[in-house]
Amino acid sequence: MNQKLIQSYVDNQLSEVERTNFEKALSDSPALQREVESYKSLKAAIRSASLTEPIPNLQPVLANIARPKRAAWIAKFPPS
Repeated sequence: MNQKLIQSYVDNQLSEVERTNFEKALSDSPALQREVESYKSLKAAIRSASLTEPIPNLQPVLANIARPKRAAWIAKFPPS
């Protein structure tokens, strides 16, 4: 079965007719049932792994962009 079709089925992106046809094929094929369950478990594993990844602290970097450090006035207007 087409992997894109399986992904669309799991993500609820199929039309009613396509969903009905896919569920009929799903009930007839144990191999397709295993593929759908495999995709669901892969999706859950990726989601749990991504949610446990630490989020970097961007506050210092963004603070320098939003509020750059002031330069001395002598640097802006050097003596002539």
